[in-house]
Amino acid sequence: MNLKRFVILLLAGLLLPAAAMAQRTTTRRAPATHDLTVQTNVNNAQISINGEVIKGNTMNLPAGNHTVEVSAPGYQVWRQSVQLTGNQTLRANLQLQEFTLQVESNIRGARVFINGNPRGMTNHSERLRPGRYTIRVSEMGYQDWETTLDLNRDERVVAQLQPALATVRVNMPSGLLNSRERNPSNLVRVRVNGEVQSGSSFQLPAGRHTVSLESGGLELRQDISVLPGQSYTITPNFSWSLD
Repeated sequence: MNLKRFVILLLAGLLLPAAAMAQRTTTRRAPATHDLTVQTNVNNAQISINGEVIKGNTMNLPAGNHTVEVSAPGYQVWRQSVQLTGNQTLRANLQLQEFTLQVESNIRGARVFINGNPRGMTNHSERLRPGRYTIRVSEMGYQDWETTLDLNRDERVVAQLQPALATVRVNMPSGLLNSRERNPSNLVRVRVNGEVQSGSSFQLPAGRHTVSLESGGLELRQDISVLPGQSYTITPNFSWSLD
């Protein structure tokens, strides 16, 4: 074999594999892509695919697994994974966002009002949309309890109801007043159940109480019964007994 023929064969051996590789490279197919369309029941909802917010509701994607997320203010986030093997359309039905409001009280069975509407009795629980709510708890014989809250998560409120009070005003009997004094009523000491009051008008819990007036060594005492939320005016009278 002469040198010229040897060189030709050597070059052919080097070039043929490279040509075959180039041919294989040029015939390789591009990865398949498909259109993924997302339809939703809420206008202007935000659509994200694989964490990327898209414009419109259709995106061309390579075949494979993809995560779709749809969100809108006031609605629960909708999320789904899809295995894309061809053009596909998803339907995202968003549900209204709601939170649980639980209302309890120290008096079981008290009436519950939400935004002025009766909703049941304690302990009470219901699902509500986000927003501002006024909760009132009411029970006969107790002062109403009320609060306002912005519901943006599950909430539990506990109403501590206090006994309703009666208002009592005492008319000073003339027999206890010294007409020579400028403000004779200021010299009369008022006691309720033995406790001195700061004036002649005060509030008492429902039930039976003893009211006494003291002035200049004289004392008038009278038992009274009061109901919650009521107003009373009493005028103690002298009572005489023969020893």
